[in-house]
Amino acid sequence: MMPVSFDLPKLSRIDLYLIFAPLFPGIILLGTITETNRSLSAEFIQTASIGYYSKVVCLFAVAYFLGLMTISLAGLFSETISHALGLHVPVPSYVNQPWNQAEWRKLAREFIGHDFVPSELAPLSPLEYATTVATAPLLDPDPEKRQEKLASLNVRRATDEEWSRWYFVLRNYVVSESKLERSEFEWRLFYLLHPCGIAGTVALILVPAARNWFLWVLFLFFLVTGFVFPFLVRYSAAVSLPARDDIMCAQMLKILRQERRAKQEDVAAERGG
Repeated sequence: MMPVSFDLPKLSRIDLYLIFAPLFPGIILLGTITETNRSLSAEFIQTASIGYYSKVVCLFAVAYFLGLMTISLAGLFSETISHALGLHVPVPSYVNQPWNQAEWRKLAREFIGHDFVPSELAPLSPLEYATTVATAPLLDPDPEKRQEKLASLNVRRATDEEWSRWYFVLRNYVVSESKLERSEFEWRLFYLLHPCGIAGTVALILVPAARNWFLWVLFLFFLVTGFVFPFLVRYSAAVSLPARDDIMCAQMLKILRQERRAKQEDVAAERGG
């Protein structure tokens, strides 16, 4: 039999979260089941044919299974409700579009490489697009030339969309891995409150002795917030971008300068050798 071991110091916080997260809502539900079935719980504890450690392992296994089921149901419910909410409350387009800044596009083109990004640096403003489309039949009666002009506008719109996709790729690339991991861990930790809210609400419904106005408010807040959490993430991402992402520009410039300095040192070393 192959030995199974966990080297906890080498596990990231995300790995630790994935391992231990189901225990939190699972323990709440297990406590609820124990409280509502005291006779069965007492019979299990007093069973002599099962050792102490075996009982502990069984309880943890049951709690883990209940936690996994709760987290799965929480994800299913939240995605379904957030999708339905998005159909009636459309997420606005990005208020700020830092990828349309000329200095960002120049740095991004140097950073990524001229062969991978569009050559167009000037963005197409929505006003220019709307004005051109509205006045094209009046300014150019020739249908073929008018179609060529509109096709050129559509190409520029597609170029702007490509620049926007590159922006989000670079935002994940130039940011340090530790910062990305910390951000993902914080979001996952916050979302864990949703299955805990479901488990806590079930506990308050089934166990009258545990009912308390503060716990009702707390668990219902976790429950409702978790249902709309994916929608809130998409909505906040659309309105929270900066008008000018100077931080990303500074990071790209720093990396470019380091690469150029390294190349210069390599050339100097070759000449010296």
